[in-house]
Amino acid sequence: MSSSTQTRVIAGIPVAITRKKMKSLRLRICSKTGMAKVSAPVRVSHNNITAFVQSNLQWIASQQALLAQQQATLKPYENGDTLCLLDTHVRVSTNHNAMKSTLQVVEKNNQGSPTHILLTTTPGDTYNKQTALLEKLFRTELKRAVAHIMAEYEPKMQLNVNEFGIKKMRTRWGTCNIQAKRIWLNLALAEHAYACLEYVVVHEMTHLLETNHTPRFWGLVEHFLPQWQKAHDYLGRQGC
Repeated sequence: MSSSTQTRVIAGIPVAITRKKMKSLRLRICSKTGMAKVSAPVRVSHNNITAFVQSNLQWIASQQALLAQQQATLKPYENGDTLCLLDTHVRVSTNHNAMKSTLQVVEKNNQGSPTHILLTTTPGDTYNKQTALLEKLFRTELKRAVAHIMAEYEPKMQLNVNEFGIKKMRTRWGTCNIQAKRIWLNLALAEHAYACLEYVVVHEMTHLLETNHTPRFWGLVEHFLPQWQKAHDYLGRQGC
């Protein structure tokens, strides 16, 4: 989400580098994508960042291998499992031997959010088939939620967003094309709380009022969404 994040290839490895106010370099591996991520003080040189990454190549390789092993053992949903979709706990029913892979919403709550779904998949590679079906549901529900949030905040912020969309992003929770007034949101937000989605939407909308992360920018975020800090800190600890 920060405009100071950029991706560089170091020793053949893509590395997302984010510059921020901090005292020392920090390295981690994204739990979802396996990408190496470096947080660096604003004034640290690219050469120092490169040397830091190169000194940790063995650790990066071991962590990425461990994550790949964990992901290889991911299991598909079974009857009675639950998943989180924004603030809703969704009960899952399954059929792994269907003629066609489909997702059916069985029940909804008063807000129209799914509370019970049926995942039917053809035999073989059930996990990936379920994932593809769930991504379609997540996109639908995110679009509905984002439209609701924007309808609430556009009059408050006295601006209009021309277009928004949902896509997979490896290093950001959201982006804003200021000239086109177009906002993109990370599909992975569907698996976090509604408050996190609300924060990212307001954050990106605020860029239409203040381009950079200046004190004025954060003051505007605070004005429109006083509880922003909790969601900001939580998302900072997650995969992007």
